[in-house]
Amino acid sequence: MLPKDYLEEIHDIGEIISDKSVTLEITLPYDFCDPEQRGQWVDIFVALVQYLRSGESKVQFLSASHPRNLIHKVLELLKRFLY
Repeated sequence: MLPKDYLEEIHDIGEIISDKSVTLEITLPYDFCDPEQRGQWVDIFVALVQYLRSGESKVQFLSASHPRNLIHKVLELLKRFLY
């Protein structure tokens, strides 16, 4: 588990300002021959892509608040133009 204050810094600020560190561990591999495990992996992957696409993430050029993010800016311009 990641510490709560570590996650709050990432969510609220977008970077780690304290001197805390986290050790990432590998997850168990998925067996893609097993349809149930393959479906679980696809669910996680789709959720990740949707989160990145939403603009809520703090991933630099995918963040809706980043000035050079054209993905969300173009949609805003189109909405203004069409409505």
